[in-house]
Amino acid sequence: MIMSAGDIVTASYNGFEGEPKIGIFLIIYNERDDRKYTSGHTNINCVKITTNNFLGNSYVVRLRPGDGNLDKDCIINLSKVHVLAKTQIHKKIGHLNSQIMLNVFKELREFNNEVERQVIQNMQ
Repeated sequence: MIMSAGDIVTASYNGFEGEPKIGIFLIIYNERDDRKYTSGHTNINCVKITTNNFLGNSYVVRLRPGDGNLDKDCIINLSKVHVLAKTQIHKKIGHLNSQIMLNVFKELREFNNEVERQVIQNMQ
């Protein structure tokens, strides 16, 4: 299965207590597609897509029914990046359009800027 940024997939992962779960994820980076990355690993960076709205408004992109072939209102949580092995991915269920992906990368950039701010602050 060929996977790239913007693909929505189902995958196995471990929950907070280490229990096995299956969830819906948005692929934001595939090591295989990176021309600078030469190790041959098949790790994929993903962010969780959830219908749970308790996360508030920080570093999220909201999806409407039909976006990426999803049938419910969902949110993409950009502050929770998961690294999954290709073997953990079950199937591709959709793909987000370029406008939504621009919003995803904007929010991801804002999250990374906050991470950088905190790191620099703690180094002083």
